[in-house]
Amino acid sequence: MKATFYILATAVLLLIVTYLLSWLGWYSWMNHFFINTAFLVFLTFVVDVINQRALEQEGQGVIIPYLVSTILKLIFSAVFLFFFVRQNIEAAREIVLSFLAYYAFFSAVEIVLVNKRLRIKKF
Repeated sequence: MKATFYILATAVLLLIVTYLLSWLGWYSWMNHFFINTAFLVFLTFVVDVINQRALEQEGQGVIIPYLVSTILKLIFSAVFLFFFVRQNIEAAREIVLSFLAYYAFFSAVEIVLVNKRLRIKKF
């Protein structure tokens, strides 16, 4: 439940900051920001579930599912970004930059969640 809150709070915070920066005139607001955020929220939920199941394993059984989730996240992100930019080539720069910034924040949230669960779990 806390993981869901952290992921959704990150999404809302990123959209608010992006909107404020666009309001200040750094760039124009686009609906692409919502699509990037929605995709990354979904992907972070999926990766979080995989990581949660991985942490239920013992010993080195934790490592393989965690690495698989990271690789899947990279592959799905690359495919999404490729097709999304291809459909919106005129806004490619804004889409890629916002996606990479959002990706970094959602990855940080993912690391925080895994780290919290590791502290709770006794090996």
